[in-house]
Amino acid sequence: MLHLGGLIDRGLLGQWVQGASIHGWAVEAVRTELPFFHRERLERSTSTPSANEIWANQPAVVDAVNMDFSGRADLVLALVNDEGRGALKVVDLKTRGCLGKFNPSDSLKGHPLQRVGPEELTTTPLSDEEAEILHEHRLQLTLYSMALEAIEAKKPKDQRRVVLPPSLLLGANGRMVQLSEGAFKQAKDDLLAHLNWRVSVHLEEDLEAPERLPAGSSLCQQCPFYRGDLRPLCAGGRAFGFR
Repeated sequence: MLHLGGLIDRGLLGQWVQGASIHGWAVEAVRTELPFFHRERLERSTSTPSANEIWANQPAVVDAVNMDFSGRADLVLALVNDEGRGALKVVDLKTRGCLGKFNPSDSLKGHPLQRVGPEELTTTPLSDEEAEILHEHRLQLTLYSMALEAIEAKKPKDQRRVVLPPSLLLGANGRMVQLSEGAFKQAKDDLLAHLNWRVSVHLEEDLEAPERLPAGSSLCQQCPFYRGDLRPLCAGGRAFGFR
């Protein structure tokens, strides 16, 4: 833990909290384990033929669906730039590569994430492993950021802070890697599309099931339903229900 803490101290986050101004921003305050409740209101469109058929067969018309989320963000930074403009940034810690494969004495012989050192202060991913883990958690980061945006929207305009694209803090190398502006916007679109699809699953009886992933897919290894005794969903070639 001491070694990992040293990596973070040498990285962007460590230098920021020590008072440095980097990438045009300096830290004003830090909040850990920020609790949030977020309600995403999804408007239902009745403009398509399939939607009109649904409303005709239902006992009630559903104009909108609220999807509620609650949780805690690992870290939220309150930042300020040289012009005095305030901003917020979600940072989520990931400990991938910090256990068995981690090599504190020789980073080149350790986990692949160790091959980029904390002295690299750019927030752009510098390895395939960094890009992969950032992409994997982009929707989680985006949900936290959307919750912050909703909180800020309730404040008077002169008190609002812009919410910057979120970042991961990688424990294995002490680096912060951030979604680009374009990736952040795309992640918002992807998240809303996924939430709308989930609404459709509940409201549309004849909705076609999505194509099942091939058996042995690496994505399945991350799913608790795949590993558990009850499989309400599963990859192709495996049966639903109890093992």
